[in-house]
Amino acid sequence: MGIYDRDYARAGGGGTSARSGVGGFFSGRSANWWLIAINVAVFVIGSLVFGPNKTIDIPTQRYAMNPGVSVDQRADAIVDRNLVTIPGLGQNGYRLHDSRTNELIGYQVVMQRPVLEGLGHFSTGKGFIELEVWRLVTFQFLHAGTGHLFMNMLGLYFFGPVVERRLGSKRIYLAFYLVCGIFGALLYLLLNLLGNLIPGGGIPGLLFQDVYTPLVGASAGVFGVLIATAFLAKDAIILLFFVLPMKIRHASILLIGIEMWHLLSAGSNAGGNAAHLGGAAAGWFFIRRTHLLTDFFEVFGPSKGKKKSARGTFPGKSQNPNPPRNPRKKISAKVGRSPSQKEVDRVLDKVREQGMHTLSEKEKAILQRATREQRGE
Repeated sequence: MGIYDRDYARAGGGGTSARSGVGGFFSGRSANWWLIAINVAVFVIGSLVFGPNKTIDIPTQRYAMNPGVSVDQRADAIVDRNLVTIPGLGQNGYRLHDSRTNELIGYQVVMQRPVLEGLGHFSTGKGFIELEVWRLVTFQFLHAGTGHLFMNMLGLYFFGPVVERRLGSKRIYLAFYLVCGIFGALLYLLLNLLGNLIPGGGIPGLLFQDVYTPLVGASAGVFGVLIATAFLAKDAIILLFFVLPMKIRHASILLIGIEMWHLLSAGSNAGGNAAHLGGAAAGWFFIRRTHLLTDFFEVFGPSKGKKKSARGTFPGKSQNPNPPRNPRKKISAKVGRSPSQKEVDRVLDKVREQGMHTLSEKEKAILQRATREQRGE
């Protein structure tokens, strides 16, 4: 397979060419298109299948206890799973009865969430205490309402294609997006843990809400994509808040400042602000080090067809110590025009380590000439 036949080197960032028919419609779509489609589909399916009134109860660590109830009594209490409104608190919960006398001793507070949100959200309790680590991914495809979904998908629609084209690979772009979302959840988790562990609290920026408070949304990944776009096209003009024309690098700094202000001032969505900042930090870091993302999907097993070579990732030198008896002809070093194998290896190493978008015109020409010679043209 020639160098310019590989996914990372094809124009348009998709790595596939458009085909006719239904199969072509889907196979020719970018990874960013699929992200938007999946997010919208999950929201629509959840709304149609379960409806707006079907919810799941999420028990928290908050309790409304009667005076004089001991910790041991609460730990041994019998939980009545019939949901009731807690008197004097105005929130829903379960009755707790003394295990010996059956006396009502208090209530455990619960949060009610739509079914899919309840099943796939991320929280410190679910992700860290109960080790349901798969929620680091599933929460990124759930949204709290149509407005929440619309704003996130609008951000992906405008900024995602810029990043995907420059990365040059669907797999690397998907890895980048998901990693930004994961880092958003991890910052949320860290600040929430500290907020519940540090005695007295009161430190600006920590999250003091219950450890089972749900986190949902693609915002962390979208913030990572935004920061990456600001790095790749820093002088591009956007309409901030649909009104104010501003260079994207300046707009991104302003938005990060707003998020930090809301987090430090304990705003109503401080948990979401923490996730946004975590995603933005990951975007800033990984867009400069895209080679770190090449093995992201290997946690789910080797990619299809990947056994002894690095196929499907940024290219590098062959890792097969026992090449086949009749390997494909190496690129020769014709005087004057054809690049040497050493030149090609140097350019391929640069692509693997820094990404296709970092190549100069001369280096791109080296790959083009090498591909033509490999094809015998």
